[in-house]
Amino acid sequence: MGIEGRRLYMRNQNNETLIIKAIGERKVITFDYKSDADPIGTMRSGNPHAMYEHLKTGNVLLDLFQTEGQSSERYKLPVWREFKVDKMSNIRIMDNRNFETQKNYNPNAEKYLRAIAKIR
Repeated sequence: MGIEGRRLYMRNQNNETLIIKAIGERKVITFDYKSDADPIGTMRSGNPHAMYEHLKTGNVLLDLFQTEGQSSERYKLPVWREFKVDKMSNIRIMDNRNFETQKNYNPNAEKYLRAIAKIR
């Protein structure tokens, strides 16, 4: 039937579309994020640099330089964070807030071999 194994999970196309737009326009995003440690979900904000499929798990991930919002004590803001796109909700593009590419961002990193969108 030709179904690609790594795409058998449900992908949130709306989330991906918003993130692709934000990456392309270098716009700050805000969103709610639910994790195992935070099942209720809390607001996060930052600069999206790359969205990609994880090479082993196939999860769609977002590399974001988080500047505001909730973060565990081990992450002091601002900091690079990796978010599972399927755990994100209420994504909002902040049309009045652009960002510059972080100096330590590497668009040629191996993990971006399956990039959906990234800053080049």
